[in-house]
Amino acid sequence: MLLIFPPVAKACEPPGGLPILGAVLKAHNVDYKIVDMNYEGQEFLLDIYFKDNPKKRHNRDLITTSKGYKNFDTYIKVIAELTRGLNNTLDNKSTITMANFLSSDYDSLKSLDLLKAAKNYKDNPFYEYYKNRLPKLLDNSNIKNIGISLQYLNQAVCTFSLIGYLKDNYPHIKIIIGGGLITSWVKSPYWDDPFNSVVDEIFIGPGEVQLLEYLNIEPNREKLISLKPDYDFTDFYKYYSPGRIIPISGSLGCSWKKCTFCPEKAEDNPFIAKKTAKVIEEMAYLAKRYKPTLFHFLDNEINPSVLKAITESNNSIPWYGFTKFYSNLKDLDFCKKLKTKGCFMLKLGLESGDQKVLDSMNKGIELQDVVIILKNLKEAGIKTFIYILFGTPAEDYKSAIKTMDFLIKFHSYITYLNMAIFNLPINSEISRQQDTYNFSDADLTLYSGFNHPKGWNRKNIRDFLKKELKQKEKIKAILNRTPPIFNANHAYFFNDLK
Repeated sequence: MLLIFPPVAKACEPPGGLPILGAVLKAHNVDYKIVDMNYEGQEFLLDIYFKDNPKKRHNRDLITTSKGYKNFDTYIKVIAELTRGLNNTLDNKSTITMANFLSSDYDSLKSLDLLKAAKNYKDNPFYEYYKNRLPKLLDNSNIKNIGISLQYLNQAVCTFSLIGYLKDNYPHIKIIIGGGLITSWVKSPYWDDPFNSVVDEIFIGPGEVQLLEYLNIEPNREKLISLKPDYDFTDFYKYYSPGRIIPISGSLGCSWKKCTFCPEKAEDNPFIAKKTAKVIEEMAYLAKRYKPTLFHFLDNEINPSVLKAITESNNSIPWYGFTKFYSNLKDLDFCKKLKTKGCFMLKLGLESGDQKVLDSMNKGIELQDVVIILKNLKEAGIKTFIYILFGTPAEDYKSAIKTMDFLIKFHSYITYLNMAIFNLPINSEISRQQDTYNFSDADLTLYSGFNHPKGWNRKNIRDFLKKELKQKEKIKAILNRTPPIFNANHAYFFNDLK
């Protein structure tokens, strides 16, 4: 079996899902191969550029060594030059960044456009790469199934172009797709299986057992419980980072799942957590086998029991990931223990600086606790990446001002900042309480437009962000030190490399 991670996503670390599926197949004696076509495809395009512009090749070296991270302006120039290289052979209808692909010919939220991308696969900028790479993998092989991990919207067009190539050239091979984006699409109330003409099987949610059942293999429970992700397929030093980053996961879904704005609640995704001891055991195994520079937790939230277990572990590898403003973070000594056990940074969803807005979201946090936690993390030496969400139904301009004032007042405790405008999940409980409308005729959209009950519409929010909030010097300083494109994925390398 061949497992593929398609373009385009951040290629600073290997994908986190396929190594788990690979471990499942290995444990059940199934021959398999994992290919990160996202990374390989970007490299293919860059090599074309470097052949014509050999003096630009040093930018590739800079992003993979500490030299590229010693000066922030140099880093920005490197990203810009590599982006230029990716776009070197494109027409004006397509754009590639190191994290995204956009085409004016194809809307990733329209199934007909994705099917068109499959039919017109030769138009895709990665076609030459597919044509060069896939015959080496498939010709004279016994591969009967190909699994494609479609996690992000920015992979959709290139994924279906890949599927089109495969269907045209290897019609005997079955194609399976799964991943986070696929799961969200299938759980939409408007899903009507539009891809059955080009896809043989669709997996939603965790794919371990589904894959074995598809292959008519009886799952071995003991093996499933004890397996570890298999990253043997990759050379970590090739990725766009100056150190080995290993994705790791302790859970899927969200244990809270009460926030009214959250897709996890709208999709009713189950919370599936590994046993705490298993997470710590996995960290130790991966640390010994692959000697990573950094662990990246992929969890929607690292739960309190895992945080506590890490403080009691022997871990010495730096790590970061999402968590909530849990009560144990109000304990300064606990935060200091986290730091000694590798915690470099925590990503935290604050969403608003107005308690009434937080309460309306059912966010489950108190601003007074948030302040204590931010101060503790600062004193412990743990960086913070704070997420803010503007435009929820309970927010208005005055609430947004409160959020801005909160950020200014406590700016010294916030290392990085991500600000977004609220999108209303189409199948959420809160959507039934709003005056909604369709953004477009896109059948794969996951969100509805809505007329804000307080008149706080997207244009007003954008104007507020541009003309007011982002003009505040203390907030601007936070935004200006956030790495472009790679964001949190590269933050460690600006703070800890000497």
